[in-house]
Amino acid sequence: MLATVAAGLLIGNLGVLAEDERSRITRRGREFTLALWDFIAFITNSLVFLLIGANVAAISFERLGGRTLAIIIALTLLARAVTVYPLCLPRAG
Repeated sequence: MLATVAAGLLIGNLGVLAEDERSRITRRGREFTLALWDFIAFITNSLVFLLIGANVAAISFERLGGRTLAIIIALTLLARAVTVYPLCLPRAG
């Protein structure tokens, strides 16, 4: 397994990411490879979130009660607003 990781790092640094004349991959091939790995990462990330969603969907929230669920949802939305909205403010200067 470590040999696979080492080979991947070597190919990544010397093959795909190297932009000099020593590289054995063309500029177009490099762009395709990076785009392919971005797409694979997106699909993998989507599958992870689908599996998490399927797992959460199987949980019975009825025993928590409506009031507790409302508080949890409100706190989640508030935390999201506190973290996202300041990033959207225009910068001074």
